[in-house]
Amino acid sequence: MSSFLLRIGVPDGREDMIPPEASVKKSVRWVLSYVETDLRLGHGETQCRLYVSAMLALGWKIILVAHDAKATLSWIADEMSRYAEDIYVIPIPLKTGGYTVPERWRLFQSLIEEAERASGWTVDLSLLTWFDGLCPRRRQVRSCLGAFSYPWVGMYFSPRHFRSGTKMRWSKRWKSILSDYRMFKQPECQGMAILDEGVRIPLQWAMKGKPVEVFPEVTDSHSMVTDEVEQVRILAKGRPIVGLLGHLAPRKGILNFLRAAAGFDSNKAFFLIAGELEISFFSPAEQTELIELFQIIGREKGYLHLSRISEASEFNAFFSLCDVHCLTYTDFYHSSGLLAKAATFEIPVIVAQGYCMGERVEKYGMGMAIAENDPESLKDAIIKLTQIGARDKLRASGGFSAYNARNTTIELEASLQMLCGPR
Repeated sequence: MSSFLLRIGVPDGREDMIPPEASVKKSVRWVLSYVETDLRLGHGETQCRLYVSAMLALGWKIILVAHDAKATLSWIADEMSRYAEDIYVIPIPLKTGGYTVPERWRLFQSLIEEAERASGWTVDLSLLTWFDGLCPRRRQVRSCLGAFSYPWVGMYFSPRHFRSGTKMRWSKRWKSILSDYRMFKQPECQGMAILDEGVRIPLQWAMKGKPVEVFPEVTDSHSMVTDEVEQVRILAKGRPIVGLLGHLAPRKGILNFLRAAAGFDSNKAFFLIAGELEISFFSPAEQTELIELFQIIGREKGYLHLSRISEASEFNAFFSLCDVHCLTYTDFYHSSGLLAKAATFEIPVIVAQGYCMGERVEKYGMGMAIAENDPESLKDAIIKLTQIGARDKLRASGGFSAYNARNTTIELEASLQMLCGPR
């Protein structure tokens, strides 16, 4: 077995799995620990592949604290074997019920220490890729302070309390800001990465001079057309395909999507829903309505794939099959990787007005922004965007190209170098 397949952190008592060369202290230029979370996130694996590739291209060595170490080692073997000596993978142990925020800080500290001992490297900086899951509540802050001794940079996906106009009580907003401020004050905190430019100024105020970098929204486009994807194309019978894909929780707007689809002329469009349905997140009344609407959609009006699409390439095949994408999320204020994916495939989108995605779609002309929670407005937008020539008109306007130009791997490397590189 090649050495990089063995380079995975192991629990105490299994030192026999550590390769012999790990005992030799190595001289390295810059070592970054890339820390995932113990939870499965929708775009986590795609982000990891793209970020780690960019970091390796910068000449860094990576200690990768991985949610799913076996899957991580598999794609490293397939795609990055030439960097075998520059990556060390250590798994996050599973815990029934998950970890509390203070436990996460202490766990990541211990895992990085273990990986340093095994690899012979010394970490210069840690990138905490889901800072949202490390933000303590007011009463947890004291337990987190000092729990992580490495210099770190966080990635903050949904800092809603820093965006003006979000639906939050003033008291809750202020408590969240104060808790974050206490974490930012730590000398170990070196900066913050965000994906929503709308929170940069207030976050910079809370960071008190530490850097805040707006990262590009990079995505991958490799597709693998499966028999099921081909089946959907055949069932559509040439009709425009309107898609709702991803993690199907209530905030995704699935009920409004189904309500709009149920009243749509079945000769005019075909509706695709694909992703893991979190049925328990819906109220009993909503669950009943979901079942009724699924029955109405049937096989003539649409296609339902109500389970997780595990392979990113298959997800891309489903995604690129569509002519319009519905991203009309509820109470969602920040960026979404699906907007970058829509721009990559040049597919028009429908989003909720305001906030990050609404602002971007209107600025770049990539579709339509409509009122939130309004099935009739959604239906009207679908009619407009599925008209003959609508997609070609948007493509010709150059909005997709302009959006893609600011979200490239070159821009990602520049942002990583700026925030995470050697000082």
